[in-house]
Order: sequence, then structure tokens, then C-alpha cells
Amino acid sequence: MADDGTAARPAVAVVLPAFNAEHTIAAAARSVLVDDSVAVELLIVDDGSTDGTLAALGGFAEDPRVTIVSRPNRGLAASLNEAIAATTAPYVARMDADDVSVPGRFRAQVDHLEAHPEVVLVGGQIRRVVDGVAESASSFPQDHDAIVAALLRGQHAMCHPAVMIRRAALDTVGGYWSYGVAEDWDLFLRLSEVGDLANVDHHVLDYSFHGGGINASSMRRVRTNIALAVANYRRRATGRPEFDPQTYADHLDALEKFKIRAESVSLGLYRRSMLTDGSRRATKTVLLAGAALSWPPFAIRRLAQTARAS
Repeated sequence: MADDGTAARPAVAVVLPAFNAEHTIAAAARSVLVDDSVAVELLIVDDGSTDGTLAALGGFAEDPRVTIVSRPNRGLAASLNEAIAATTAPYVARMDADDVSVPGRFRAQVDHLEAHPEVVLVGGQIRRVVDGVAESASSFPQDHDAIVAALLRGQHAMCHPAVMIRRAALDTVGGYWSYGVAEDWDLFLRLSEVGDLANVDHHVLDYSFHGGGINASSMRRVRTNIALAVANYRRRATGRPEFDPQTYADHLDALEKFKIRAESVSLGLYRRSMLTDGSRRATKTVLLAGAALSWPPFAIRRLAQTARAS
């Protein structure tokens, strides 16, 4: 509350799209609202859910910090752009309907942005959680050059639901694209052209790892759109017009198609290994071996990360 007893103007707008998330949405929303380290508003877009998602949000409807919109399905990027357009908060934070934000996350990210005016986007480290059990922790790079270099190699260097963005920078780059998956990769790279990217060095989010996510079910499309985002970044840098998805697909040569296919198989097998019960060690080993053989650069990177963490 402000000193005069009125509600404090939110410093952070947390945008949370949801689709068929009846079992997780309440915990996700609660994790945002219990963090009173900074004044927040929570914008939830129920993107045409066909389950009990909207009913699960009933307990939050009376909270003045919460706005809930329910309408037909339009996809993730459209939901995010809609929520962003509905706020004037200077900082916009992302959140997904099956993840849990860590107390103090928003204060740490606001402090980082205020201490570093050159930074337009800040993320943080995450724990990967499978069936309620923390399986591993990230070691994302923290400085701009290392983050951008990793993104250009097609390596995950930021977790989308764990980021906070300056609203002014979002307005400058025009929000999310309309090409479907990998909208985060494209946004990160476009934001890197107007300011710096960063990750704080501590845990800010528990990331739910499951087989129903888009990255598990449509991996090849994800990797193709990531390659498109990288290609357009490089084309902008040299003053060339951007590709649309069809034009990009028409320009792909055999080597690039092979790389996308191999990356997709490797990541699909790796994710299956993450979702395999720990007691089935032989199965996990076979899946990890298949992931390594399908695209060795990913295996080398994972070994290097393990070595740094030990």
C-alpha cells in the first residue's frame, strides 16, 4: 500500500497465459502474489481452455492486483501481446501456468535493472522439476555477450517464464512475433539489439519439465523457428530484409535441414530421459546415449556444464 492507504502503483506486471492448466494455475498465481517484495499486478489470459482452468482461478478474482481475461484460443504470442498492452507498469515479468516463482525473484530482478540501466532483459537460474522433484539446476551465462553467443548457437541461455523486461524496450522492438513457437528466442535476440541481456546468478523459478509441452511434442518446429530467429538476427545486422517462415524454409540447404533434424532428435531423446523414472537407469542411459550420438555438440555442452558445476 502507498502511504495514503491507496494501492501502490505496480512496478511489475506479471503476464501469465494459461491453456488447460487447471491443476497447476492456482499454485503458479499464488507464487506471484505471495511475493510482496515489490508491488505487482498479475495479468492472466485464459487462452481458450477446455478444462477447469477458469474455475481454478475463482479464488483470485477478488484480488485487486489480479486481472483475468478468458476468450477463445489465439496462441501464446497473441496472449502475451494482449496482456502487455493492458499494462503501463515499467517492468514486465513472464510466468507460465505450470511453474512456481521463488520469493524475492521480482525484487532481485527489479534491483538488477535499476542498478544496470543498460540491461533491458534479465532472467535468472532455474530448477528443473519433474513430478514435483527437482532434477537439475541451470547454469545459464550471466553476461550479455555470453548469452547472445549461446542463443546464436541454438543453446538455451535464458528461461522464458523467468525473465523480466523493461516495458520501454518491449515497445521499441514491437513485442512477440506471430510465427508461433520460439517467440521467446526471437524476442531475446531483438531485445539484444537495443540493450544488454543478463541473468542473475541465483535461483528464481521452479520450471516444470513434462512431456506435454510444445518443446517435447513439436521439437522440429521449435528448432526450425529458432534457426529462423537466428537467421533474421543476422540479416538485420547486415541490413537485409527478414525471412518469413516459408521463405526461410525455401532457402534451407541440405546441411541446415540435417542440423535441425539432428538437434530435434537429440533434444527429444534428452527430454525423454529427463522424464524417465530414476529407477529405470538402463533406459535413461540408452536415451542419453542416443541424444549424444544424434547431435554430439549438445552432449559436449552438457558435459562441460556438469564439469563446471562439480
